[in-house]
Amino acid sequence: MFRLTQQEKRLVAFVLAAFLAGLGIKHWRETRAVEDAVAEVSVP
Repeated sequence: MFRLTQQEKRLVAFVLAAFLAGLGIKHWRETRAVEDAVAEVSVP
């Protein structure tokens, strides 16, 4: 196969971390929106 240099490994790790952070933030925003909507409906 091929070997990645140290700089290329860091780049791959950064891209992967950014992707996972984006998924985590997306999930957090979606679940938070549901909780806020429930809170607004349940408050008289």
